[in-house]
Amino acid sequence: MHSSVPGYANIKEFIRRDKSAALKFLYHEYGNMLYGFIYSTIKNHEATHTLLNHVFEELPRRIHTYDENNLRLYSWLLQLTRKKLGNAVLKNAPANGCTGSKDFPTIINRMSRQYAEIFTLSYVVGYSAREIAVIKNTDTEVISQEIKLAAKEFARCMKM
Repeated sequence: MHSSVPGYANIKEFIRRDKSAALKFLYHEYGNMLYGFIYSTIKNHEATHTLLNHVFEELPRRIHTYDENNLRLYSWLLQLTRKKLGNAVLKNAPANGCTGSKDFPTIINRMSRQYAEIFTLSYVVGYSAREIAVIKNTDTEVISQEIKLAAKEFARCMKM
């Protein structure tokens, strides 16, 4: 948990007692980093802004899933953002730039097998880097890097 939450034991209490102030605090602390992550994948400012707003709208409803003993807050926010991004792609939301839902499998098929699997596990299924590392029996840091590379490859394949 971030130590700058004055007067609250943790972020869950902050959101429960003063949702508006908590969301402003979180947006100020993490909004730019999450924006950069989304934009690096979809390369569209309007869609990035819309998707980031959806993440922060969903945050109070999902805060019960955050376990501060197992995950840093930023990591949890990044997982929430990845799930939203994956859902946008699957639902053919404006953020994905596809012309039809049939394009998603085509894009995945253009990716290397390694990155397609990592992308699907992370963005579509919603597994964390740690969960994928357990599945693939490898280090979490390696998977975190592969997730970033998979997102870049997905974006590249969308442009083909």
